[in-house]
Parts: sequence; C-alpha cells; structure tokens
Amino acid sequence: PVITVSVAPADDAVSPKVSAGIVLDVPTAKVRAGAQAAVGVAVHSPAGAIPTGAVVVSAGGKSVSGTLVGGAATVRLPALPPGTYDVSASYGGDGTVGAATATAKLRVAKISPAVTVVLPKSKVTTSQRAVVRVKVVAKGASRPGGTITVSVRGKKVKGTVKAGKATVRLPKLAAGNYTVKVVYSGTSLIDKRTRNGVTLKVTR
Repeated sequence: PVITVSVAPADDAVSPKVSAGIVLDVPTAKVRAGAQAAVGVAVHSPAGAIPTGAVVVSAGGKSVSGTLVGGAATVRLPALPPGTYDVSASYGGDGTVGAATATAKLRVAKISPAVTVVLPKSKVTTSQRAVVRVKVVAKGASRPGGTITVSVRGKKVKGTVKAGKATVRLPKLAAGNYTVKVVYSGTSLIDKRTRNGVTLKVTR
C-alpha cells in the first residue's frame, strides 16, 4: 500500500529577510575642521519594506548612531582634523529587512581664519618703532597659535601667536608712507592667511 504523509509548515517558520541597500548623502564640498559634518543615510528595500532600527556611521575612528524614521536618518559626525576620510554606514537589519553597508568619501579642510591687523599709532617719527598688533579668529579653534611675519619694504619681523594674539615692534624707518604686510603661518588645523593694506606713516 502507498502511504501519503502531508506535513504542514510550523507556525513559527522563519521567512527569509528581504535585501536592503544604503544611500549615503555626504557633503560634496569640503567640511572645515572643527565643524560637524551632517551625513544623511537612507536604507531602502526593493521589496518595498520600510527598514526600521538603527544605523551606525563611522569616520576617522569615530562612530555615531542614528534611528531610522521612514527608512532614513541624519547624523552629525564628531569634528575631524583636516584630511580625506572613508565614511562607512552600517545597518544591522530588522525583523524583515536584512543588513547592509555602504561607504563614501569625506574631505575636511583647514579652518579659514579672520586676521585683523591694527597699528596703535598709524603715524610715528623716524626715532620711534611702530607697533603692530595682530588678532587671529578661527571658528572651531578656541586659542589659535602659529606665527606671523610682518613685512615693510623688505624688512621682516616675526612674532608668535598666543591665544589668537601677537604683537611685534618694527625697526626704525625712514620718513615716508609704508604698507604693512602680515602673513599668518596657520597651524595643523587653521589655514594660512595674508593681510595687506594697512598704512603706516613715518615723519621726521
């Protein structure tokens, strides 16, 4: 005799998870050091399922997580020093959608500083040494350092920037009008900058 056996699927049988992909929205323009880059993450599934759960975004050895809402999340990376970084996004999946990863490039540039040059006395005599004061402000760098080089018709004087400020004294000059040029060296985080246009008048 032939015996036919029918087996019904168990109620707790696990259905395979649907595949997923990640779209990373990383700033194409350079992000300045000291700023937190906003990275958009969109997890999608060809099957039409809306992914839920968390994503982890990493760059430069630092990681931050975000919660998906409607399959998307925006996270802000911690501030990174200048350089080019691989940004990776990792999604661990949920009960329906499988895990996925993606990578992109992020470029971080040096901070662009504002350099102010002030002459306490814009008019001095040939027997006096003019004073030049320089202030450096760089958003994201609380106490800028570096050096400055002050030039007047080929004569150069160097100074050290401490906590964003530097003061130098020029050598005695012959009578005439002079344009004071200041070159700020920058640092590993702050870009260099040149300032011209400050006029010094020397009289007899």
